[in-house]
Amino acid sequence: MYTTQQEPWKEFFSPRPEDIVYEDAHVIAFRDKTPQAARHFLVVPRAVRIKGVEQLSREHVPLLNHMIQVGHHILNTTSLLPHQYRMGFHVKPFRSIPYLHMHCLLLPFRNTWQRIRFSEASGGFISAFRLLGRIQAR
Repeated sequence: MYTTQQEPWKEFFSPRPEDIVYEDAHVIAFRDKTPQAARHFLVVPRAVRIKGVEQLSREHVPLLNHMIQVGHHILNTTSLLPHQYRMGFHVKPFRSIPYLHMHCLLLPFRNTWQRIRFSEASGGFISAFRLLGRIQAR
């Protein structure tokens, strides 16, 4: 059995067992308690304590790649066009939980505010793909 020291994400998230859709040694993915789109999941690193995207470096590229792969898997993006889903992270000061977690959303959004909130144009969200590119370019 893991403790919160071994799995620090448990301090911030407590998914019900039936909401867990994927887990392995590196990440856990589960349905968001308050979905903002047709389907809304979170992908969370299990054993790495990272507050947010500003703490990511090149050493985290494999983790970020894995999180993206898991996002594709749980959203089943093989039959989706890029404008039908969104994967990414909230950034300061719009980040409400101080633990790295990737939102995986199957659109449409529940309302206009959520479409804005999960848009890069808002300045409070960055797509997982853009973030990966920025980190690799460092």
